[in-house]
Amino acid sequence: MGRAGSCVSLAIVGAMLAGCSLSGLDSAYGVDGSAASDASAIDAADARVSGVDSGDACQATENCTNGVDDDCNGLVDCADPHCTMAGFACTAAAIPSGWTFIAFSDKTRPVCPAMYDAEQTIVSGVVGAADSCGCTCSGSTATCGGTATYTQYTSPGACVSNPTGVNVGVNNGACAATSTSVTSGDFYQLYYASTAQAQQGTCTGGGKVTAAPAPTFNSGATCDGPAQLGGGCSAGACAPPTGAVFVGCISHPGNVACPTFGFTQQTLASTGTPGWVDARTCGTCPCATSLTCGTVSNVALFTNGTCAGGAAYNINTGCQEPMNSGSIGSYVVSYASSGASTCQPTGTSAPGGSVTLDSHVETICCAP
Repeated sequence: MGRAGSCVSLAIVGAMLAGCSLSGLDSAYGVDGSAASDASAIDAADARVSGVDSGDACQATENCTNGVDDDCNGLVDCADPHCTMAGFACTAAAIPSGWTFIAFSDKTRPVCPAMYDAEQTIVSGVVGAADSCGCTCSGSTATCGGTATYTQYTSPGACVSNPTGVNVGVNNGACAATSTSVTSGDFYQLYYASTAQAQQGTCTGGGKVTAAPAPTFNSGATCDGPAQLGGGCSAGACAPPTGAVFVGCISHPGNVACPTFGFTQQTLASTGTPGWVDARTCGTCPCATSLTCGTVSNVALFTNGTCAGGAAYNINTGCQEPMNSGSIGSYVVSYASSGASTCQPTGTSAPGGSVTLDSHVETICCAP
């Protein structure tokens, strides 16, 4: 019997016990004044009133997310077996202000569970292995300079009498102009200690990425929970089932700390595409020239000013007498050399930086 029906029945029974006429109730409930008729009318009235109650106040099943005892069994949402048998469960804690309750899958992207929507693909756990580094060097070229000296001996001795030293610039082995002469009858000999001097260049260097392994990451998804969660929980809220793959968590835009109770396990994820920024770099790289200039072996003398054609006279470490006298307009110095004249790495560049999530970061916190 419903709550309204009970009141009507008590009113009728009270009137009967008092020996009062029920004629006032006849028109409303069809009571004709006899005991049998009165009982029948009471049952009918109860049935009608009970029907109103069951249709307007109590539902056949419990709505598990509205915080109301819909089926009038004294149990609200997750406290009602109807909800727990349907998979509803209390969250690990109350949902903090500013956070959203979600279904979260960190490594797969299945379809959202029932009652969850707004599926969002995410990436998390981004890792980029160290890159490989090389060097880029630039700067001025090293050259061989200094002075080469040959000796002119006048008659009568062969490379013994009246020596006179003649100096010419090494000029990095390039053609250089001069104004001198050689005299037939005199003797010429390269000074044995003549050496070219290295003039190193000025170099700068920087590291460069030569290879970078592709980043690895987890491809997951989130689904927004219902706008309203139910009650019947001692601490958390009553939430719909998330299925076997998803778990119930909370999310917040940006990189923020998780609550200290309930949802304490943090995952940082990005909703962007591709979701990460490759900030791997290479450090500084030392660079230098390494040119070594050695002993001068020959000075070639040319009658013209461009070192064109064959040398008129080659002066080396042997004692030599020119066949003819003549003017000299240019020369080339030959010498030994080794090493790099251009800037080269003298060390290595160390990898640095990392692959990080992009600016579309959100924090997801789950129960441990």
